[in-house]
Amino acid sequence: MIGITFGTNTSMFCDGMRKHCFTFYKQLCSMNLQPVFICTEDIAKWLDKDHKNIEYKTYSSLNNPHILQQFDVIIEWEVFLPNPIPHLCQKHSIKVIRMNCGNLFHSTHERFLKNNNFIYPNATYVSEHWGSPQHIHGRNIIQTIYNKPVITIPFTYNFTP
Repeated sequence: MIGITFGTNTSMFCDGMRKHCFTFYKQLCSMNLQPVFICTEDIAKWLDKDHKNIEYKTYSSLNNPHILQQFDVIIEWEVFLPNPIPHLCQKHSIKVIRMNCGNLFHSTHERFLKNNNFIYPNATYVSEHWGSPQHIHGRNIIQTIYNKPVITIPFTYNFTP
């Protein structure tokens, strides 16, 4: 099962990241890869109301090792995993991938260029970083900052099965 972190409870068209998150979810479904959004209880209510066909697990449910161990990989798409989930992922050998694009991509570079020692917390639990093609020019900076592989993934715009 593939987990995808999911942020706020607004329309999926309110920004590019959210739209791509839904598009990526649909693409994984079409490949029979069992995607599941990982979200707060408030977002779960919103999904139940407006997107009944979307599978999800709440962050709080991941504290149960039997639920967490169902995941092969978790992709931090919109939000970082809250504590203690990163530690539990490491403990149970669950791969965590961070999608670096949008504001996260730009703010990471800005902090790096300003020589700010604080980049983003808890990055040690992330196995690799993904980025979209328009961010390929910053790939080396992300790899240097986090000392993890950086993979450029294809655009997820306008997916059609």
